[in-house]
Amino acid sequence: MKKTLESKGVKTTIFRTDDGIHTAEQAAAAAGTTVERIVKSLLLIDEDGLVLLLVSGANMVDIQKIRDFTGRKKLRMASAKEVKKLTGFAVGGVPPIGFDNQPPTIIDKDLLQYDIVYADGGNPFTLFPISPDTLRDITNAKVCELKVIEQKG
Repeated sequence: MKKTLESKGVKTTIFRTDDGIHTAEQAAAAAGTTVERIVKSLLLIDEDGLVLLLVSGANMVDIQKIRDFTGRKKLRMASAKEVKKLTGFAVGGVPPIGFDNQPPTIIDKDLLQYDIVYADGGNPFTLFPISPDTLRDITNAKVCELKVIEQKG
């Protein structure tokens, strides 16, 4: 991941933990930050391929918002098996970059309020700090409010 970031002009440190990181809360503890500053990399899929969401660790995603934003009405969460097969990365360690072909990417508007956020480093043991503006730029991400605003029911 370090070489991939450097190829994009990003100099950063990759944090490694011996304990696996499986939740945004665990990632925040490992990085010594808040859950809001953790970048969850989520993949949606439909017949046209993947869409990568870079979401604040504190937010739940409104998939209908993504369908409306992209115009792709059949998007759904990719299964762990689909994620591994199509990206080579396992769920829990999907980075924002480093794909053979970068999927269309959407970044959570809430991440842009911070100076530094922390993203997966390609496996469930690593994280790296990055400015959200740089993250948006290197992934060519579009900005969208992704979180669920109100719960129904």
